[in-house]
Amino acid sequence: MSPNRTEAPWAIRHVDLSHRPQTLSAPPDGRPVYAVFWWRELILGVRTFAGGELPANRADLDAIGAGLAAQVLATRIEALGGPALPAADGTPLP
Repeated sequence: MSPNRTEAPWAIRHVDLSHRPQTLSAPPDGRPVYAVFWWRELILGVRTFAGGELPANRADLDAIGAGLAAQVLATRIEALGGPALPAADGTPLP
């Protein structure tokens, strides 16, 4: 490693739930993980993991993803408690 470069404090992992990942493992160096959860191109949210919380299996990842997806839906659908989001031109969606 160059003397001007420092090691990143977090390992960043992208988890695309449409690809049905099997597990999320801790990095070998024990750094915490900043996991970004996706469904294809739609970001669902992020979750941090301390080294002791990993590995997470597929059921764990599905449960986390479901919770993040529920939060996304709640912020996008007025009937679920979220504000009505504007369309591209700024007018509220029906």
